[in-house]
Amino acid sequence: MKFYNIIKEGQKEDKEYAFEELKGKFKPVRNEREDISEFWILQSVWEDIRDIDSLKDFLQSEDVTDGVSYDFAEVEAPKRSGKYYKDFEMIPIGGSDIACLIMAGCHQEEGFTTDVLHFGGDGSYWAYLVDEEDVVIGAHYDKVGVYHHWMKLYDDTGRVFFEYGKEFRIYRAGDYGCIIQMIQ
Repeated sequence: MKFYNIIKEGQKEDKEYAFEELKGKFKPVRNEREDISEFWILQSVWEDIRDIDSLKDFLQSEDVTDGVSYDFAEVEAPKRSGKYYKDFEMIPIGGSDIACLIMAGCHQEEGFTTDVLHFGGDGSYWAYLVDEEDVVIGAHYDKVGVYHHWMKLYDDTGRVFFEYGKEFRIYRAGDYGCIIQMIQ
């Protein structure tokens, strides 16, 4: 597997990315002012990217990068001190006809709260259940929730996940990628 550094405006980042992680950082996001047909054309071009050269070609468009220049440097595979999130079991976390689940738990200061866990489409969802703290989480994942002491997930039919723990960190990527990091 090949790994790359991002070179943005001539400045190299220190983080190494596998190709799929790198591609995920440049996924088109539709803003409200944008024409929907232009967005879908951009999205379909993005889905056809299969290698670093086609990603570079994609990023040459000002519609994608607002004139910011990007390049990539191939590097050796990063040395990992801990496990990788994909080393853990995937568990089913429910399904939805409205492309979301409901998260419930305690925030450190606010106490009990609920939040929406959005997905890219309707269907059944799975998550990596990571039960260790020192784990490498893919760079293409965004942290979307942090809960303390306990956490519950609800789908369209009811509760599908309930655990106690010191802290829960919820990550999402792409349309369906999900990680629940449960720290005891």
